[in-house]
Amino acid sequence: MEPITIGLFLIGALGVLANIAQISEFILDRTNQPGPSPQPGPSPQPIIPILPGDNPALLPMVEEPLLLPGRQSNSIYVERPPIETQCYNEILNPNTALIRIKGSDKMGKTQLVSRILDKVQEINYRTVYISFKQAESTVFTEKKQFLQWFCAIVSRRLDLENKLADYWDDIYGSNDNCTIYFERYLLAQINQPIVLVLSEVELIFPHDNIAPDFFGLLRYWYQNINNSEIWKKLKLVLVHSTEVYIDLDINRSPFNVGIPIELLDFTRDQASNLVEQYQLNLDASKIESLMAMVGGHPYLLTLAFEKIKSGQITVDQVLSTAATEGGIYDDYLQELWSILKDRTQLFNAMRQVLDTDNPVGLEKKHRFQLNSMGLVCLKDNKVTIRNNLYREYFCYCFGITQ
Repeated sequence: MEPITIGLFLIGALGVLANIAQISEFILDRTNQPGPSPQPGPSPQPIIPILPGDNPALLPMVEEPLLLPGRQSNSIYVERPPIETQCYNEILNPNTALIRIKGSDKMGKTQLVSRILDKVQEINYRTVYISFKQAESTVFTEKKQFLQWFCAIVSRRLDLENKLADYWDDIYGSNDNCTIYFERYLLAQINQPIVLVLSEVELIFPHDNIAPDFFGLLRYWYQNINNSEIWKKLKLVLVHSTEVYIDLDINRSPFNVGIPIELLDFTRDQASNLVEQYQLNLDASKIESLMAMVGGHPYLLTLAFEKIKSGQITVDQVLSTAATEGGIYDDYLQELWSILKDRTQLFNAMRQVLDTDNPVGLEKKHRFQLNSMGLVCLKDNKVTIRNNLYREYFCYCFGITQ
């Protein structure tokens, strides 16, 4: 439903006399901010990185839920020491702050970001969350348009007027204009530190007309922190689901500075901690059996514990039906299969992975896409299937005898 339609509906339903554009703007702002996840339901489709040769319009991409399935509050959260402490220390450091969070789909990136933002809001930091999925395709047409959109959207998130006309002069170039807009307007107007979260930055990678200069700009801002008091207000958090596969000048890249954080599978102890938080009476053998099927995948474990907690299913039933149409993972698995079927090269790459128990070498593009979906693990430029659930289900789909 278009924003104007939503606005008209709200006006008619609530009897509120308001400007339609203002209502639409409010709705869009609220929609694009991190917030509590919806009630448990069908799993969203995984995020696939846009790589050279892809048609972005054909890629089904939705945001990772802010909270794990079934969570009614922030009470259930499995810490991954020392990751949280590293993030808090970096973001609270008055002299520097750049955090790079990498993890495949449904590994908890948005959850970790939410914890960081909760922490800094307790001490009155301002926070801005930007997902590059919210940008229309025309934004990526050329660098000037992209950077003006970027400045405008950050202004809006900070509840400041768009004053690009006052600070933008083409003679100076887009990068300098963007820097001056932040330095003399945004950072000057806000007295507190600002945590700027840039999520799904991998969506910028394929745009050769934007990526090198934009990431060079972020690196320049990071370096400015040591030379300028006003730039010390800016704390950057970059979130991405795949490796940085584009060639960037090492002196102009933000991906080799700051604190790198990689979200991996839960350990056995972390899975046990999740069981305790759900107050489930499961012995060690049951947890081991479940992890033998899905590994330490945070989403798959949490979905199982959520269903067990609700009394809908037992551990044995989860295991016996996991890779079937009647299992709790059916919706999620079907969405993954649908994506593979729609993309011939990725479909064939996945079949190569399943044809053997040994690590497989694939084209870089396919390695990163399958890893970003969470289907495979990367090691030494080769991949292996992520867990036994995926092997059972996709071997059945491909008609491969195990």
